[in-house]
Amino acid sequence: ACQEAGFAVPRDTMISGWDDIPFAAFCTPQITTISADIATISRKAVSGLRMLFDAPDSQLSDVTVGYQLLVRESTSA
Repeated sequence: ACQEAGFAVPRDTMISGWDDIPFAAFCTPQITTISADIATISRKAVSGLRMLFDAPDSQLSDVTVGYQLLVRESTSA
């Protein structure tokens, strides 16, 4: 869509995404994306839900899950 509108990526605008869908690596230009550990996010979410069902008055704590920035052609320094 950017190319059709006359914008050069990444010169005129930069594009980044989340979740590293397969399309991101195979489109032109390849899209910079954040790749999260979806399996770990899912496990921690289910664990938190189970805890709430087992003990509805319990406090959930913050959870941090790692990620990786995959720099590709759609961004520049």
